[in-house]
Amino acid sequence: MPELKEATTGNDKPMAKRTVFISYSRSDSGFVKDLVEWLKEAGCTVWQDISGLRGGETWASGIDKAVRASDVMIVVLSPDSNASEWVRKETLLAMNLHKPIVPILFREAEIPVQLVDLQFVDFRGDTNAAARNLLAAITNSADSPKTPFRKWRSRKTLILVMLGLFGVSLIAGIYLSLSTPRATKERPTAETLNSPIKTPDKAVTNAELAWPTQQGAYIADSSEAIPHFPSALSGFKSEDGKDFWGNKFDSSGSIRVVAGNAWEVIPDFPQTMNHCGEGMFMIRWRSGNSDVVIDSTLGYSPAKTSSQAKIGSFGYMLGTNCDEPMFKFSHVRNNNESNIADVHYELKFWQAAP
Repeated sequence: MPELKEATTGNDKPMAKRTVFISYSRSDSGFVKDLVEWLKEAGCTVWQDISGLRGGETWASGIDKAVRASDVMIVVLSPDSNASEWVRKETLLAMNLHKPIVPILFREAEIPVQLVDLQFVDFRGDTNAAARNLLAAITNSADSPKTPFRKWRSRKTLILVMLGLFGVSLIAGIYLSLSTPRATKERPTAETLNSPIKTPDKAVTNAELAWPTQQGAYIADSSEAIPHFPSALSGFKSEDGKDFWGNKFDSSGSIRVVAGNAWEVIPDFPQTMNHCGEGMFMIRWRSGNSDVVIDSTLGYSPAKTSSQAKIGSFGYMLGTNCDEPMFKFSHVRNNNESNIADVHYELKFWQAAP
């Protein structure tokens, strides 16, 4: 880490005192140890979990109090922290409390979806410059707690970029629609069902979009933009109100998701765990509170997911008889204080047929 004298604000005065909460993976403890010492020298009060015992009421209570008492949260980004459920919980708690968050990119890693709108401080190169940027980010964020440290310098810049991208996408879409032959419907095969999931880069907005031919979770930007169930599927048959095997099963319902809880599944959802692909299911769903964002995925059980999770308030999935749809409370937006929501869904089961 750089010397304190090199890490000053723009007017060369030491940074004002801040209370900083650091969220990180245990694998990055070496870097975090140096970071903590440096921040303390800069006048910060620093909170980090050094017990190594994440979990339980005592720890959860301490985390809640520490985040509430902090002026800003630093999230140390790395492949290990991205995989850490506790880092994710700490980050979402800070977001729920409207705390400013400053991500630090310490090792090459993807930016988590909940942090994509925030400017990260890059410590992979010039640490002196990164230190100055970190001090500025902490100071500015703490002074303006309701204004995230944005990736874009101005709203005008963002609008111009979005308009430019929209124009390019529109032209490309028209060209592709005129030059690409219309695909024919085919029965999903084991190859397509087991291949990597191909999902739209952004929320789906086309209400006429056909159901995908690949297994996975998808999102939409509204309930109107979720595709309707197809009336026929080549190589399969379907009976209303019945599952893969002709047994009665409710085709609609709701399940409740609560902040901090694990994956929730539809009770008694049919599975066989063999001959995957002989049965298929489709599900359309929406959050009962559109401000509550839901994690959605496919899995063998709440402890075993089999596809990439998607996050949104509206969505749909295609799976086989070896999977079941799973949901989890992600976070809230628009200053909504809710920590509970109902997921309303519609189901359609398909059975392999001549």
